[in-house]
Amino acid sequence: MRIGTSGRWLIVLVSLFLLYLLVGFVLLPRWLKTELIEQAQARDVSLSIAELKLNPLALSLTVEGLEAIDGQSRPLIRFDRLHVNASILSLFTLSARLSEVRLEAAQLHVELDDSGQVHWQSLIPLSDDANPVDEAGDAEPADVVIDRLVLTDSALTYTEPAHPAGYQTRITQINLDLSDLDTRQGANGQFSINLAPEVDGAITLDGQLSLNPLKLDAVLETRQVRLESAWRYAQFMHGLTLRQATLDGRIDLSVSLVEGVPVLTAEQGQFELTDVDVRMPDEAALLSWQRVAAGPISMDSQAGEIVIDRVTFDGVDAHLLRNDQGLAVLNQLLSASLAETVDAIETRIQTQPGVTIDPDRIVADYDQEELTAEGVVEEALADQTVDIDQQVLPWRIQVLSTAWTDSRIHWRDQSVAPVAQLLVEVTRLELSQFEALNPASLDYQFEGRIAGAKLSADGEVVLTPEFQQTSSVDIAALPVSPFQGYLNEFSQLQVPSGNLDLTLDISLSEAWSVTGQAGLAEVTIRNSGSSLNPGADLLSFDALDATGLVIDSAPLSVELDALMLSAPKMAIALGADGQNNLDGLFPVPDDVAAETVVQGEPDKAGDDLGETSAVLFAINQVTIRDGSVSFRDESTPTVFQISASDLQLDLSDLSSKDEQVSEIELSTRLDGYADVRLSGRMTPMRYQQNTELTVEASQLDLTTLNPYAHQYLGRLINRGQLVLKLDYSLDGQRMVGSNIIELQQIDLGQTVESEDAVSVPLDLALALLRGPDGNVELNVPVSGQLDDPQFKIGGIVFRAILNLIVKAVASPFSLLANLLPDAGDELQFVDFAPGTSLVTEAMQVRLATLADGLAQRPGLRLDIAGKADQTQDRPALAWQQWLVLNQLNPNDDEAVQALLVEQYRAMNDPADLQSDASEDADEPVESLPELAVMRAQVLSSIEVSDQSLRRLAEERALAIKNALLAVSPEMAERVFLLPERVIQSPDSEAIVRLEMSLSAQ
Repeated sequence: MRIGTSGRWLIVLVSLFLLYLLVGFVLLPRWLKTELIEQAQARDVSLSIAELKLNPLALSLTVEGLEAIDGQSRPLIRFDRLHVNASILSLFTLSARLSEVRLEAAQLHVELDDSGQVHWQSLIPLSDDANPVDEAGDAEPADVVIDRLVLTDSALTYTEPAHPAGYQTRITQINLDLSDLDTRQGANGQFSINLAPEVDGAITLDGQLSLNPLKLDAVLETRQVRLESAWRYAQFMHGLTLRQATLDGRIDLSVSLVEGVPVLTAEQGQFELTDVDVRMPDEAALLSWQRVAAGPISMDSQAGEIVIDRVTFDGVDAHLLRNDQGLAVLNQLLSASLAETVDAIETRIQTQPGVTIDPDRIVADYDQEELTAEGVVEEALADQTVDIDQQVLPWRIQVLSTAWTDSRIHWRDQSVAPVAQLLVEVTRLELSQFEALNPASLDYQFEGRIAGAKLSADGEVVLTPEFQQTSSVDIAALPVSPFQGYLNEFSQLQVPSGNLDLTLDISLSEAWSVTGQAGLAEVTIRNSGSSLNPGADLLSFDALDATGLVIDSAPLSVELDALMLSAPKMAIALGADGQNNLDGLFPVPDDVAAETVVQGEPDKAGDDLGETSAVLFAINQVTIRDGSVSFRDESTPTVFQISASDLQLDLSDLSSKDEQVSEIELSTRLDGYADVRLSGRMTPMRYQQNTELTVEASQLDLTTLNPYAHQYLGRLINRGQLVLKLDYSLDGQRMVGSNIIELQQIDLGQTVESEDAVSVPLDLALALLRGPDGNVELNVPVSGQLDDPQFKIGGIVFRAILNLIVKAVASPFSLLANLLPDAGDELQFVDFAPGTSLVTEAMQVRLATLADGLAQRPGLRLDIAGKADQTQDRPALAWQQWLVLNQLNPNDDEAVQALLVEQYRAMNDPADLQSDASEDADEPVESLPELAVMRAQVLSSIEVSDQSLRRLAEERALAIKNALLAVSPEMAERVFLLPERVIQSPDSEAIVRLEMSLSAQ
């Protein structure tokens, strides 16, 4: 059979078709599979393909069971099936058109090595020529069209062995459906991507994609996405773990190319981060919240701006800790995290020549809390001309408003003892106009509680161009006990109870000021450093209110309209060892004390405190109402206790101004009945010039002072009351004061043993000092130099009173003489002529004066002991007897002298006198011895008995008593005669002086 031309062409075509089928179905798949495996081996990759099929009729390629492993046995990629179907139309056009590309169950493994390269990068063929020549010249590239691109049931595993946490994560259920992918200008395609992160949740991205020009418009949604893996990779804070966190959100995205640079914009973003739990390295709670919502959010990468209309925080719980070394644990974690991120910062800023960063220095500075987050960059760019905003911090982030509700901040400070713990509860916190990283201003409103106390605040903070802040703060009933640990750092004060109220307006800028009022209520203060009455209250009060408060910083000054203390109760105690419960309230460290004492130089008070005052102050009125003070002294033989109640104080114009004079009025009651008042004036800064104080006290029961009477007097007080009036003034450093002390109806009781008791006859002293009304009045002036270290007002007054008593006892008649005008200095003496008991007229006048003095001191009695002097009184008595014996008149001098001469001659030579009587009768008296000699010799023969001398002594005492009673008969019961005394004086005097004595009745 002959085949025609048309038949031959048919055979050729059939043959070619069969050859095409043979090559397409059999030869080309085998060659392509072999080529792929060899190319992989050339790149040290083990590639296996279960089956590779080509369908030349359908223009499709199917690859099944592909798996690639690199030379280090690390998986690269595997998939169950890849199907690519080209459109027949692409054979007749200049475009490459794929009707479908489908990849099923792909498993992509990405591992980042130490150099930052992906381990499957070796699979990508690279041209040896860095600048290949385009053989087609300026010809337009062929169009590429993919009608549909599908990725189903795929997963991505990312591993980074060099990461500090050995990071690995997996994204599953990756599905992509993209249609109408077209490189022709103006063509748009639709796409949808959804995937599931490693833990839970889903992420979807739906929108349009244009390749020419490149532009993407899509909606990104996240649903219940867990963030633990992302946190672990970012190492946001060193050592912190994110136990859980869930992200939900939606945002409209747009990506385009502007002059070859990708530009990202976003609108209508809404995100929620819920159920967040961040833990410390030891698993202790650090930060958690129920919900954080942000939106609407807009973003523009070309403008470098992110704007968030509102961020809302609900149910935040933050735990802040300061360890026992005084370091904030969060700061330590930040500094460690900073060390890990310094390299990244350095990489970004090294785009500017010459800019370097010292990581060690930055971390060290951060540990010292001297470097802020922005300071990292500032330190890195010190002395460089780099624009921080553009080069390092390009994004401008604005948060138009922020709200916090139902949140808590737990503060725990282990650096103080006891550990300080504080809870801040945020009911509502509103922030507005906040710009992160480059903030200019911030408005805020806060309502909540701190340690259970109501706290509210609002204000504005302006950060640029100059820092300013204006705030109003209101705190009601803030307990002070949680702050005890901070008090213990500089004092021994214990404040187990007390509440603080504050209403303040605060203004901060280059200078700062605070106005408002403050108050403390229900406060109890104790001295934990005192062993005396441990646990006992030192001070308590109902309220301390400061109104009209103004504090300014330039210069530093404090002003108050009024400071009022209500119902203060203070307990002062003195122990048996002399220590009091005020000792050690504010202990001075040894090193500080050593610095403040200059060896060899005594402390000196400044002449003008106003010049050295660091703080200017002015308080218009200081008031204390219904106060009380108790004092307990255990250093006395029996415990001394006294209390002052109903204490009222008014102090006006208290100021640091040199010329400002303050008026003071104070009143109180001691033991409930004794009134005490203090009044006067003073200038606090120039107290030496304008200080005048008067203290008056009345009706203080003296038996209250028995513990001191026991110790210092050796006697107890049966009864009596004390009245005081003290006046003090200052003239420069010299203090002058008067102390008028009245002891009303004082009566001393039994004697008690005391080593400290004064050796003074107290009964006599009181009798000497007691007036006709039965009261003792002392006027004790005092003076001294305030700059004298030995000057102590209390000691001076006590010594002055003691000296007055000793002097009175030592010279009692001098005290009486001081009571009387022209009394003379010898009231205790009565002079008698020898041998007589006659009270002369001069002595009667003296005794009358003495009677007047005794009338003013009814507690005294006069003791008179009769006195006779053998030297003086015996000759006088003998002379009286001689006159009586010879019946001579003592006034007849001539007869007395004649008989005296006669008896003298007879006593010397009676025989001679008789024989020569006629011859010597006319001998003159002048030739004889002196009359006194003759008298003494004549009287020597007359005997004067001791009884006569005693009788003379008795008569003298009686004569004095009678003379006193003649003037003051009422003194009969106060004049006592004591046993007589007969003495012998060494010299003969013209008088015999009898000395009287005084004693207490």
